[in-house]
Amino acid sequence: MTARLDRLGSTREVAQIGAVIGRGFSYPLIRAVAEMEDTALQAALERLAEADILLVQGLPPESEYRFKHALIQDAAYENLLKSRRQVLHRRVAEVLRDRFTETAAVEPELLAYHFTQAGLIEAGVEWWGKAGRRSLERSALSEAAEQLTRALDQIALLPSTPELRRQQIKFQVGLTNALTHTKGQAAPETKASVDQARIFIERAGTLGESLEDPLALFSVLYGSWNVSYVAFNGDASRETAVQFLTLAERQGATAPLMIGHRLMGMSLLHTGEFATSRSHFDRAIELYDSRRASPLIDALWPRYPDSNAVL
Repeated sequence: MTARLDRLGSTREVAQIGAVIGRGFSYPLIRAVAEMEDTALQAALERLAEADILLVQGLPPESEYRFKHALIQDAAYENLLKSRRQVLHRRVAEVLRDRFTETAAVEPELLAYHFTQAGLIEAGVEWWGKAGRRSLERSALSEAAEQLTRALDQIALLPSTPELRRQQIKFQVGLTNALTHTKGQAAPETKASVDQARIFIERAGTLGESLEDPLALFSVLYGSWNVSYVAFNGDASRETAVQFLTLAERQGATAPLMIGHRLMGMSLLHTGEFATSRSHFDRAIELYDSRRASPLIDALWPRYPDSNAVL
């Protein structure tokens, strides 16, 4: 494969730029990245097609290109020095961000990948986070878990700042949400994610930093309660319910109080304390107001619009 590319002379550079972009790419995109004159670029692309390296559909400037085989793309990519690869990845990401805004909006993971490969960690965090949030909104939960994990891994490489800590909390809560529905409420991965989110939130509190989402701690406590409840760990679920209710009483907000009494009622019901359990259920019913409960319900179970049926 490398020998075939070497025989192409200067045309090889166009193949390498295409390899950085991906298995397939459009003429407008490679033109923007390569910054070549149309005549020279089209001649190079035609030669690559004649050499059976690229498959072509359509005519410039509307043409689409695809490497005939992944091994050819890999060979072109590996032929680049690491420093040159990073320059090209950065160029691809910036072109997508600045000139192909529609693609950036619907495929933020592309920009995240290119920024990461370019070694631009902060930009990678931003775009992996956008990709993860978009996947959550689309209920693409496995993709969301992978993308948010990538965002968190990138944050771990940077010096900690208040803004990054806020992003950590947001991404970790989102990851917990995705894992809850893909791995299960009592899965080890879900429990570990809940515990990590709680660590992040408690650290922010210790540092005197306000949370971007004031309901985040309630969401994490609810997730922790769920893990214990589904695992039939009555003592742990009751302890978490007490923490949830105590926090709600301290804040004095009606919706968290309603949910807190419900959690206490469920926990006590399953540990056989029926009379006390009923008193909490009665109090939850007294406090219930669908208009006030909706924001908290969305925070606890943001994936499903009918989640009030769960709570």
